[in-house]
Amino acid sequence: SRSSRPTREEVAGSLLGEGWSSGAIRLINSGKPCQLPEDMIQGLLDERQEARVERDWDTADDILSDLMQAGVAVNDIMGIWQTSDGRRGGLKDMGGDMRQRLTTNAIYQLLRKRAKARQFRDFA
Repeated sequence: SRSSRPTREEVAGSLLGEGWSSGAIRLINSGKPCQLPEDMIQGLLDERQEARVERDWDTADDILSDLMQAGVAVNDIMGIWQTSDGRRGGLKDMGGDMRQRLTTNAIYQLLRKRAKARQFRDFA
């Protein structure tokens, strides 16, 4: 009989569906200790976010690469980071914690409202 525990492939597929890259999944599953303290991780993440806002993609990618090499995986879709030794935190955006973003359903509701306003030329 099959165990109720998910297989490694099922877990990886689930994480990929949640926005984790395959490299991040390997890093998270490696168990390799991350030597960076959380304040340094957050500082690098803040610096990366500033580079992204300024559209300095090379700098943002370099910082992400440095974080990955140090054992920190970043999930921009979910707005979280996780170290290879299990520590986690949220990404900060210019407007606060990215986990407070609109849900997909809320975005569709706003788009429907906008379409209706445009239809009736209600630009108030």
